[in-house]
Amino acid sequence: MMPKVYVAEKVYEAVAEVVDEVLEEAGRSLRLKGNYRSSHEAIAVIREEYLELEREVFHGMSRCARAEAIQLASAALILAAWLPAE
Repeated sequence: MMPKVYVAEKVYEAVAEVVDEVLEEAGRSLRLKGNYRSSHEAIAVIREEYLELEREVFHGMSRCARAEAIQLASAALILAAWLPAE
């Protein structure tokens, strides 16, 4: 059995890698499409990305699902940055 610290380090490394991919995707998306014009547009994009992820999870391949998950996280990250902080 692996020590918990080793497992936690591996999970942290995997999460850090995904965060880097999400940030790259957010930058690419902003360069190509610009920022959201409204929160309604942002929700529509997030919904579309979610539905694509759902389709891949239930009917597709995990490699494509990962890409869709990164796109969904990117869309949500851009919305979070766009909304005013409380």
